[in-house]
Amino acid sequence: MVQPRDNDEPLTTTFDHVRFSFQDFFVEFLGGLVPGVLFLIGGFLALVSPLDALLRGRPRLPGELIHAILKTTSETHAVICLILSMIAILVAYVLGHLFYRQEPKKPDQQSLRRITQGLIVMNKGAMIPEFKALFLRLTGYKVEMLTDESEYIRRMREDYGCTVDECDFPYLYLKTYLKKRGHEHLLALVPWDPDVDKKSADHRSKTYINLLKVRLTYHHPRHCGTIVRNEAHVRLASSTWYVAKALRWFSLAGITIGFIAIFEAIKAATISGMTAIVSAGVGLLIAPVLVLITGRYCKVTIEKVLHYQRLREVCFVLETSYTAFRNTPHILAPPFTEFPKTCGKTDVKGTGGSVVRVPADCPRLVPDDRQCPFLEDNGHATPRKRGST
Repeated sequence: MVQPRDNDEPLTTTFDHVRFSFQDFFVEFLGGLVPGVLFLIGGFLALVSPLDALLRGRPRLPGELIHAILKTTSETHAVICLILSMIAILVAYVLGHLFYRQEPKKPDQQSLRRITQGLIVMNKGAMIPEFKALFLRLTGYKVEMLTDESEYIRRMREDYGCTVDECDFPYLYLKTYLKKRGHEHLLALVPWDPDVDKKSADHRSKTYINLLKVRLTYHHPRHCGTIVRNEAHVRLASSTWYVAKALRWFSLAGITIGFIAIFEAIKAATISGMTAIVSAGVGLLIAPVLVLITGRYCKVTIEKVLHYQRLREVCFVLETSYTAFRNTPHILAPPFTEFPKTCGKTDVKGTGGSVVRVPADCPRLVPDDRQCPFLEDNGHATPRKRGST
């Protein structure tokens, strides 16, 4: 085993930190801008034609409306166009950040619910599971009939890390998932396992994964690129899911306004002009209907992959932490309940209740004896059990 260093200074350069900071800023900027731009474009397409028809009293064909918009734009002063464009970008960025900062939990739950539709629990004497299985097979899903609820829960926890009701990142049965996949070397990095100790579920926290990311960023920022990209992909997929959900209501509002405008135009029209109004009315409904279909398609597509992306994200964090700190495991140790005031030969009480004597030349924080890397054979202090002398 490689000896731990005498200090915990990161093995990085100034360039690594600058590159990581720029990458983080770029991801944050685009993560906020892209959802906002999608929302503004979708909302504009869904509402502009119906509102135009309602305000004018009669619908226009899509070609006429586009020609009118281009003509108005070309006649507008360039400075005004530039100012309006900057305002639109600013509004898109603000709105996008509202979507970008939404909790991924809800789309994650919907994702898990969708990808596990094929797991069906059989109920004696009930025909609903049979009809559901037939429908799912016709729509292309792989169907597996399970005998009882306990088997369903076991399969969900082993294959996906949780059930739908338990779907909260990082997943409660992540350790069960890792065992099923054969990733035994990562089990020590997951401090909760309800199958062994129910109380350990209290240790499940997003903060724990974030702390691993903080330590990786400090000590090995050059190896955090994939982690940053994975998190950005999850955030972008989650925010796009929320955008698609919001655009559904905008498109439905546009369709409703369009029908109202068509109805009002028909009431005021003569019989000879009825055909032109109906044709234009069908044209004005094309854009909101396309927004509705596109939003639905994006939402379903995201739900088919989002939960897998979240599992990939947490596995990358654990594997990178294991690879980066396997020779310096004290960096991954949980924090002390009490920090030493001096760095002499001081007894420090760790979170596990054990007592460790810290040598004078060692500024590191020492975990309890179950994970402590400071053993007699490497020249450091030896952990002592509570109550020993």
